[in-house]
Amino acid sequence: MTAQKREKSKVSFAIVDHILICENLDKFRDLNAFPLTRLDSNCELTKISYSNAPLYLAGRYNKYSRSVSQTPWSLEGEELKLDSVEKIISGPVTRLFSPSDIRFTASGREDIDVKMLGTGRPFLFELLNPKKTSHSKDKCKLVQDELKTNESVNISCFTTAAKSHIPLIKTGEARNKTYRALIYSKAGLTEEHLSVLNRAKDVQLQQKTPIRVLHRRSLATRDKTVYTMTAELRDGKLADLHLTTQSGTYIKEFVHGDMGRTLPNLRQLMQLPDLDIIELDVLDVA
Repeated sequence: MTAQKREKSKVSFAIVDHILICENLDKFRDLNAFPLTRLDSNCELTKISYSNAPLYLAGRYNKYSRSVSQTPWSLEGEELKLDSVEKIISGPVTRLFSPSDIRFTASGREDIDVKMLGTGRPFLFELLNPKKTSHSKDKCKLVQDELKTNESVNISCFTTAAKSHIPLIKTGEARNKTYRALIYSKAGLTEEHLSVLNRAKDVQLQQKTPIRVLHRRSLATRDKTVYTMTAELRDGKLADLHLTTQSGTYIKEFVHGDMGRTLPNLRQLMQLPDLDIIELDVLDVA
């Protein structure tokens, strides 16, 4: 049979509608192969395939290491052999549920050298075609218990979820964030320096895309707000700074200014040109 005739032999609702209103046999031939081609062999079943519906699991994670990224890193298309939150949690999840593939979504992200403390960051796994779906909640508890011994990543509130929770996780990226930063000045810090921060409320920032992320984020100027700050002197050169900010605020750049790309910044406000940030922790994702 020619390709043209094979094409004509395809049955569709449109062809049936046309046949029903055919005025003569010639028009019928134009619409389909006629007479119908006789099959030389019987139909044969060669393969049966099936898949389970996706399974959704959600919870919160804490990250206690400054050398674990949130998601796997890759270089020139090759995944680097580094630990990540996604990889650490997905290990026991994959073993207990046997999915064909697994997708990770989190409510925002922290830098690799930033700890995620407090009640943790919301996250969700989408398991595609999981082979083991029975007793899912019990398996979630097993995953959570297993990760209690992990020194880098723990999870809590881990349980089954629904597809409708995915946008809730993603919109959570817009939540306010609370941080603790360890700031340092070789020139020295005083209570007078810190009083400037303790008095500040609703500081309006203009942040150009930081130099350190320009390779993966478009160049733009973003308006952000630092709602509150409280600082406590640790010694003559170090201080602990607690701050609550609008989601998406670059805290490191707010401290040192990023060569003038974040205005105002703490170097300006405190009049300390050498001020820098030593450590940063996320305390709360509201």
